[in-house]
Amino acid sequence: MYTIREAKKEDQAFLILSIIEADKSSTNICSYCKLLEIEELEFKQFLHEIFEEEITGFEFSVEAFVVVEYDGKPIAASASWIESEEGLPSWQLRMVALRTVLPAIHITNLMAKSAICNTINIKRSEGTLQIESVFISSEHRGKELLKKMIDFHIKLRSNNTNNIASMELLTYNSNLLAEKAYTKIGFKKIEYTTSSHEEIKQFYPSDGMTRWQKII
Repeated sequence: MYTIREAKKEDQAFLILSIIEADKSSTNICSYCKLLEIEELEFKQFLHEIFEEEITGFEFSVEAFVVVEYDGKPIAASASWIESEEGLPSWQLRMVALRTVLPAIHITNLMAKSAICNTINIKRSEGTLQIESVFISSEHRGKELLKKMIDFHIKLRSNNTNNIASMELLTYNSNLLAEKAYTKIGFKKIEYTTSSHEEIKQFYPSDGMTRWQKII
């Protein structure tokens, strides 16, 4: 039996797994690791440290996540927040968090690739419900857990604000399974990017991103 609940501190390891696997998008490329020039195991440790800082307004926090359990074990997770509700856009909060725990060399590595990053990145819309880091264990896919998690996020965030009119999410253009899943539950493509940099796929699972939107 599946149970959906808000994430707890003891879920951290599974939430970090969800962040990394969602970013990989069924490839072996973790963009955070490639851009920061860091090994995945070390990046997981830094994510644990960021989670301990309890910075909210983006996906690197327990508060952002909901978890699906099956027989008492987490098998799916996803994050959400209201963009810029904390006063800063999520990308700035993410940089604050990274700078808080990472050695300066890794931030330098990231900044050196900013021109490449900017060719693929998409700006999120202020005041919208953002869905991020969606991960469902392979053996539990096809059970409508994606829709159930998103519905849970809507209910959860609506308790704190009455101004949520739409939700958004970002996917890599190559993630056709995600495209099929989000289209099925009513999301529509509203923007996409494609990078002309030949080296883009050294750092990302795809050469472009898509912004999806659904009116609530």
